[in-house]
Amino acid sequence: MPPKRNLFAPPSSGLFGLETTPAVPQFGPRRTMPESTWLRKKASDGGAVASVALGKYYRVGSGIKENKYASRSWYQRAAKNKDPNGQHAYGMSIIKGEGGMRDIAVGATYLADACANGNPLATEAWSKLEFE
Repeated sequence: MPPKRNLFAPPSSGLFGLETTPAVPQFGPRRTMPESTWLRKKASDGGAVASVALGKYYRVGSGIKENKYASRSWYQRAAKNKDPNGQHAYGMSIIKGEGGMRDIAVGATYLADACANGNPLATEAWSKLEFE
């Protein structure tokens, strides 16, 4: 299987950025998150994929200050657009209580929606979820 192409790789990271993709894309020294306004604009315009990506940046603090509340709100936007990755991320942030109140029942609802929409990570998380 050929290596995945890392579109977010800095130019000095090898031949055209061909290496395994990290869990969260990493920006190079000249390209930080605040300068990447295109991602924020795309997410604000309702782009679910961009909303999930922006939520991940805020969750881990990649190129910007870590902000779990902002992360959760970007995940919520994607979940409202019926994006399975957004539903999974938003459900897990509610279940874990990251960026707001913890509520297993509400989080499980979003996780179930992500499962129904075919998200394999949500299906795995659902199987590990313990109800009280």
